[in-house]
Amino acid sequence: MFVNNREIRALFASFGAERAKFLCSYIETPDDVAGRVRHCLKYAPAEALSFALDCGLSQTARWAARQKLANLVSGVSIVRRELGLT
Repeated sequence: MFVNNREIRALFASFGAERAKFLCSYIETPDDVAGRVRHCLKYAPAEALSFALDCGLSQTARWAARQKLANLVSGVSIVRRELGLT
């Protein structure tokens, strides 16, 4: 699920800052990432895509930041294998 700034502001307003902070710090699984990559491939060729985290990691716990990065790499690798790119 892609979240834009308006949705984040609404989340803060409806649930309060602590609840929104928890929801925004979700660590995607490799399968979550792979699903998002597949979704992007419906609209752009693989050669035109690059993926990065949508948040800064400076305020994220080191263990969580490492897991987010590892899951991003794993998720993209799943789709690359499916497409025969690796």
